[in-house]
Amino acid sequence: MKQSLFFIATVSLTAGLSIGCCAQERATADTTTVSREEWQARVKASRERLDLRRQELTRERNKQIEPRREELTRERNKKIDLMRRERKSMVAPSPTPDEIAEAASRQVVDDALLPGDIVSTKAGLFRFRGSPVRERKAEDFERVR
Repeated sequence: MKQSLFFIATVSLTAGLSIGCCAQERATADTTTVSREEWQARVKASRERLDLRRQELTRERNKQIEPRREELTRERNKKIDLMRRERKSMVAPSPTPDEIAEAASRQVVDDALLPGDIVSTKAGLFRFRGSPVRERKAEDFERVR
């Protein structure tokens, strides 16, 4: 008997509380539907906010980067001026016949050398251009910059 009374009381309270609160107003308009114009206005406002934020972030980043950019530009210009005064080229010089011969002599014993492979020597890096089946020559190697 006590269990059935408890069950009836629980069901009654649950039903009574789920009806709604007196302080709440019922939604009369459907808030999920928005007209096309309202939607476009919202999208436009969001885009404008994003554009403004993007501009603010760009200005902040430029303020942080600008001093470092000027410093790097000055350093690069100093290096270029120094290379010009010393008459150095930014292009790697062609290998001497001795360098080519050294690369060829080191790799003659390497049967696995294929065209395009890079050979490292004391004089620098060389790319193998020859054929894997024929005998290696000095002309089969070109300097890699």
